[in-house]
Amino acid sequence: MFGNPGRKLKVVAIVVFVAAIVLTFVLAFEYGIETTTNWRYYGGYYDEKELNAPVFFGILVGGFIFSYVNSLVVYGFGELIENSGIVAKNSKDVPSTCLYIKQGTSESAPTTTDSNLESPSSGEQPV
Repeated sequence: MFGNPGRKLKVVAIVVFVAAIVLTFVLAFEYGIETTTNWRYYGGYYDEKELNAPVFFGILVGGFIFSYVNSLVVYGFGELIENSGIVAKNSKDVPSTCLYIKQGTSESAPTTTDSNLESPSSGEQPV
């Protein structure tokens, strides 16, 4: 159930994005189209629908941008979790000489020298 949380977060981000887009369309049509009931002088009522363009397009554009940014953050967090798992797995394969740390001092790792290379001050270039 809790295995591979990065992939699950990425799937959740995609599902939430699609659901938010559908909800954005529903809200845009619900609040962006106004229905007024009018009375006819000879009797009866009729409904008249009118598009409130600023509200309609504001909800569409704002909802799309909000859902995209929200899903991008969740997807990025899932990617971060996946990559940190990969880094942790790969760091186990690093030789112990690369991980030399002497506790309590500020010594650096021991260095190796290559005896085949000449120093640059001699003027000769290695081949």
